[in-house]
Amino acid sequence: MKSKVLALILLCGAASLGAKVKLPALVGDNMILQQQTEVKLWGTAAPEAEVRVTPSWNGQTMTCRADKDGGWTLAVETPAAGYTPYEITFDDGEKTTLKNILIGEVWLASGQSNMEMPLKGFAGCCIMNGADDIIVSAENKGVRMFTVPKHQTYELQTDCKGSWNISSIETAPDFSATAYYFATSLSRALRIPVGIICSAYGGSTVEGWISRELLENYPDISLNPDSIERLHPMLRPMLMYNAMLKPLQNYTIKGFIWYQGESNSADPALYKKLFPAMVAQWREFFHNPAMPVYYVQITPWQAEGKDRLDRAWFRQCQLELMQEVPNVGMVTTTDAGSEKFIHPPYKIKVGQRLAYWALAKTYGK
Repeated sequence: MKSKVLALILLCGAASLGAKVKLPALVGDNMILQQQTEVKLWGTAAPEAEVRVTPSWNGQTMTCRADKDGGWTLAVETPAAGYTPYEITFDDGEKTTLKNILIGEVWLASGQSNMEMPLKGFAGCCIMNGADDIIVSAENKGVRMFTVPKHQTYELQTDCKGSWNISSIETAPDFSATAYYFATSLSRALRIPVGIICSAYGGSTVEGWISRELLENYPDISLNPDSIERLHPMLRPMLMYNAMLKPLQNYTIKGFIWYQGESNSADPALYKKLFPAMVAQWREFFHNPAMPVYYVQITPWQAEGKDRLDRAWFRQCQLELMQEVPNVGMVTTTDAGSEKFIHPPYKIKVGQRLAYWALAKTYGK
């Protein structure tokens, strides 16, 4: 009997030593990796196991060793952008192979509902020409999107749900319209693949996308859980950062586009402090101190009384921030039919104008 128990223990130990590499949701089939740089790949394996990674674009195997908790990270050099599909094999005794990987430009899209708003629109709130663009979306073979599900947590997360999707009539309806038009414009102009990670939460404040450590510098923002729970879920500070930004930290991106502000419009002075702080933190977070940031000025929606005045002052603050924060650009929407809609339907204009900023300032076109 003892020999059978010992054999079972040894068998279980052998199985754990050969445990298959586990990858985060972001590192998956169909992903786009940033071109001509060192990108991070990461995951978990058996504690202290050797992990071998072989990308098909150079066939070279690199190795690293998992730590005592099984976590591992490895940097891989990427080639120039193109439409050749590649594979990456991960091996710690059992192989995992990711397929149909492209190399191109990768951007993050974030903000509140105007960034979240998909090509199919919201209920009672459409995207101009959205249906027609969905029908032809399969023509944009180089555009792929990863949508981070809406989520909030008090604890920092290391992973999220989701998957990379190729543009098609089946997937495009749920793509962020602004991010989609940004990506398609970039892809056509640069003639290379463009990947977009969309992490947006309707109604969220800028505080929701900033870490606890940074928010502690602002005593007027309560981080007491009881105070946070009394707020509307959309208005809670730091919780989107924890759940929807932190899991993206290792992924290499070129820059980010930002469409947010309506939920902060009542306090323009505070936003003028928080937005630069958020940009600085995200640049440090993604290990790129000069990372380009292009954002959208909120619409002149037909609010009344004090709200109308607040929104005017808020737009002025956003304009001034363009002069005060380095390497940013601002898109205006005052001519895009926006007075009638808090969710303007002309997202193609917004996405294209964000792309014009990137093409001119980031890519020198």
